Amino acid sequence: MAQVVLVTPEAASTKAFSRFLLEKASTGLLDRVVVDECHTVLDTGYSWRPKLLLLSQLVEQRCQLVYLTATLLPADIDAFYYYSGLNPA
Repeated sequence: MAQVVLVTPEAASTKAFSRFLLEKASTGLLDRVVVDECHTVLDTGYSWRPKLLLLSQLVEQRCQLVYLTATLLPADIDAFYYYSGLNPA
């Protein structure tokens, strides 16, 4: 029954989480997804970065995405936007 889901990028890249999000989004019960430690998208191999891009598709389903990090360097912000499929405002 959660309307706010907290997830790590690693967990967010699984098929099980994708199915969970699709189910929640289809019922209209999902308000936002909070991705903690989001800077890890820059620390990992390219192999699962495309999977994280799927989270950005939730914007189309009117689901707010919140990315949390305490260690993303200012010099890495543009790279984070790029690898996360986000466009800086």
